[in-house]
Amino acid sequence: MKALLYKDFQYIWKYKMQTLFMPLLFCLVGLFGTLSAFEYYGMMLVASWPLLLMSLDESCKWNAYALTMPLTIRDLLGGKYLISFIGAAGYFLISLFCEVLKTWIHHSAFTLSTVALSIVMLAFTLSLCFINIPIIVRFGVLKARYVCTIITVIGLGSLIGITSFSGSSLMAFSGGNPLASIWIALGALAGCALLFFVSYAISKKISEKTEY
Repeated sequence: MKALLYKDFQYIWKYKMQTLFMPLLFCLVGLFGTLSAFEYYGMMLVASWPLLLMSLDESCKWNAYALTMPLTIRDLLGGKYLISFIGAAGYFLISLFCEVLKTWIHHSAFTLSTVALSIVMLAFTLSLCFINIPIIVRFGVLKARYVCTIITVIGLGSLIGITSFSGSSLMAFSGGNPLASIWIALGALAGCALLFFVSYAISKKISEKTEY
């Protein structure tokens, strides 16, 4: 698994402007305002990691070659889910740090609602990955690219609609109770965890029937 992650991180570093620097830039730009669309755009880029990595694997027929080694379908799929988690968790920590820094710059209060919103963003980023991976496995990168893009755009619009550009509507959605916003965020994480198990089971079943 370490070797698979190393391979994928090499791919990510090769396209570092899209996969690493742009999401970081969006977070930094968000320092000059409230939690805004800039950070949502960065999240969308992180959610595209599986599509990028699986596209590169498909172009060089990596899976067929990898299965001649002591690797299994479970290893190949697990690597994609794990790197999705690493990317989303990394972006979560960076965006949360930027939110703390933003409160210092603007002399504002750092609230539980802000933490809750960052957690919702984490769950949403992972959910996009978990939805897209089975689609890519089933239809291949070329056909799945458009479907995944549509899903991501619709999901992103929905998240922006729920949380708003100001980042304060999650607080309103929770009835003005900061603790309630945390419960909403934890519920989002629980739903994301359930989606992971369903997504992995579907992807594994499809992969086992695929001839490489």
